[in-house]
Amino acid sequence: MSNNNNSKCFDNISNYNYKPLPDNLIIKKSDIHGKGLFTRNTRKNNKGYSIPENTTLGVSHIYIDIDDLTLYNVLGSKLIRTPLGGFINHSSHPNCKLIKKPIEELNNAIIEYILVTTKKIKPNEELTLDYTETICIGN
Repeated sequence: MSNNNNSKCFDNISNYNYKPLPDNLIIKKSDIHGKGLFTRNTRKNNKGYSIPENTTLGVSHIYIDIDDLTLYNVLGSKLIRTPLGGFINHSSHPNCKLIKKPIEELNNAIIEYILVTTKKIKPNEELTLDYTETICIGN
């Protein structure tokens, strides 16, 4: 990087490793609907990935409770789905749940929904939620 002031703001970006999915998950064709979120079935030692019960996988949805028309027009919704939230399918026998986590530093105007496993998930198993018990906007 050059030594000018504009390049300094990018120094931290080059060190930031955004990963839309944890390493042990993959998006692929689902028997439930379209594409789904699965545990990977192989790794270097040829043992499949399994995920223990009560494992936090990351943020699946973000709800922004701010009455800002400009923000709404840009986002198109107050609910933002991450790749975790965009590809997890419904099941009446789910193996994951969402935990609601308001961001107190922002006066609870932003709520993260954290995806957590509710049982051990086997290699190559699809992760699922019960949509009827999932996100209640504003609640």
